[in-house]
Amino acid sequence: MAAHRITSALPVRRGCSSSADAGGPPLSADDVSLLFPAPTRAEDFAKLIAVRDLTTQNPQDPAKRDPVWPDAVFQQFLGIAASPAAQVAGTKIQIGLPVEVQSKDVWFIAGIRIDAGAPGLSSDIREQFGQLPQIRLIVQPVTRNTDGTPHVHDIAGHLIFNFMLPKVNDPAQTDCLQRPIPDLDALNAIVADLAAIRTKLSDGQLGTNKVTTSGVPLGVHPGLADATTAINFRLEIKSFLERHISGQRLDAMAIAGLPGGAHAPWIFLSMLGVPNGGFVPVPGPTLDGQQFAQMLEPDTKFHASFLSPTPII
Repeated sequence: MAAHRITSALPVRRGCSSSADAGGPPLSADDVSLLFPAPTRAEDFAKLIAVRDLTTQNPQDPAKRDPVWPDAVFQQFLGIAASPAAQVAGTKIQIGLPVEVQSKDVWFIAGIRIDAGAPGLSSDIREQFGQLPQIRLIVQPVTRNTDGTPHVHDIAGHLIFNFMLPKVNDPAQTDCLQRPIPDLDALNAIVADLAAIRTKLSDGQLGTNKVTTSGVPLGVHPGLADATTAINFRLEIKSFLERHISGQRLDAMAIAGLPGGAHAPWIFLSMLGVPNGGFVPVPGPTLDGQQFAQMLEPDTKFHASFLSPTPII
């Protein structure tokens, strides 16, 4: 399962703490980079979160709920993935999405990453690029076999929700993008919620077992791996996401996929939201600045390129 290989190796910034959790331990790697177990049985669907089920209150009409991945944006995601931008320059190799994954109904969360600031938190990086807190969902299509068991497709999508103030700083250098100003109130609320969920889990409030994340190697989240807490922890995470993310905060997406019917090579493509609405493909910064799709060949050091500490988008 692609995202389960991806997310388990994602770098996280340790030592985050919350003023709302004064005196408590710092958040661990598993608290800010959550990996869901790969489903293998029909009953495992109950432990997952379907992207279609994530909704937030409509700001104009409190009686309505809006999807965090709007249908129109999902269609743009599919369209860009099928466009010439998804073809590797100088080749005929292109991402291919089978028909059965072209419905939002079959996309589920495989991992969640909370980042205090992309692309980095050192003072020189913040001075150059600003600080951009993010919640990133790693999503994958999972369909059902004829016997009801899951079929996990080797495709991963990234949905990046940013938390910044409407104003921006002037660019640090000419011809550079303006630097975002982080919404630190939103970030503090996110960290406080994560700390509260961590405490509920360790105090035994989410199941018969007391489950700790402290000192645990990064992998499938302990709350999802424990059968007594998995369902309640899933509900906590779903509520957490619906409190903080929304379609209005979805600023970037990406896809990692394969050519139709092939097992290699991996192709990565970034997409960025633009001010007038909609998303466009983004030239790969690791390429020549003009090409869009990045091909990861079998002899490529996959983790070095795809899991760079500096986000690709």
